[in-house]
Amino acid sequence: MLTARFCVRTGIDLHVANRMPQLHLPEAAEAELFQIVHEALTNIERHSGARHSWLSVEPTLAGLEIRVEDDGVGPAAAGGAPGEPAHHGLAIMRERAQRLGADLSVGPRAGGGTVVRCVLPLPQGAGAAA
Repeated sequence: MLTARFCVRTGIDLHVANRMPQLHLPEAAEAELFQIVHEALTNIERHSGARHSWLSVEPTLAGLEIRVEDDGVGPAAAGGAPGEPAHHGLAIMRERAQRLGADLSVGPRAGGGTVVRCVLPLPQGAGAAA
């Protein structure tokens, strides 16, 4: 599992909160969301200097929300110059979100660090198993 390997490989605590355990999405959407989360975790490992991170999947009025957060140096300090790999990864995450019709934002986390937030609109009643 991606999250278990992340913790073992990096030594960074990762707290996972899945409030939509029965979520079922089309395979292509799952693959895009997986890659967004993977890139966000890679950025934490490479750029944040974090000791703790959080991954949450939850329903909101806007649809499905996935958040990846850390307590590291924050997006401005970790970003480097435009065109560097961190920015390339963010551009790819935004492209993936756009293909899904999702909204992706990256910003500072209250208390320090970074928040990557991806919100995927879901049709009423969609996304959860009956």
